[in-house]
Amino acid sequence: MCFTASGDSGPLHRAEWLKFASLFFNLEAEAEAAFAAIVERYQCTKRAALALPGAEKPATAWIRYDSWDSDGEPWHVSIAAYKLTLVADAGGRNPDVGGRAVANDYNGKPSHIGFDNSTELFKYLH
Repeated sequence: MCFTASGDSGPLHRAEWLKFASLFFNLEAEAEAAFAAIVERYQCTKRAALALPGAEKPATAWIRYDSWDSDGEPWHVSIAAYKLTLVADAGGRNPDVGGRAVANDYNGKPSHIGFDNSTELFKYLH
């Protein structure tokens, strides 16, 4: 079985695949217990993060450099929905996603904002 990080709409949906995989090993009860524990820890972290004042939330960005990028924008800030959700739920502050969103080749959803150089990227992030 193959599972992708971006295949579901939220982090807990992805973790729920544990229950599906458990069916092949007759471990449904163990998977239910493990998933319930994951949900509780995730929700606990999310509640604590919501209590943080906005000024205390660290700015967080998923950045990558691709020297083989064909569109001429080798610096990318990911705006994949699951990554934005993970950052927000953990108490981080996502970069402004307005601007130059580029459609993902696979599903047509916004995937990243591209930049020609690191100077342009860091101006955007500040």
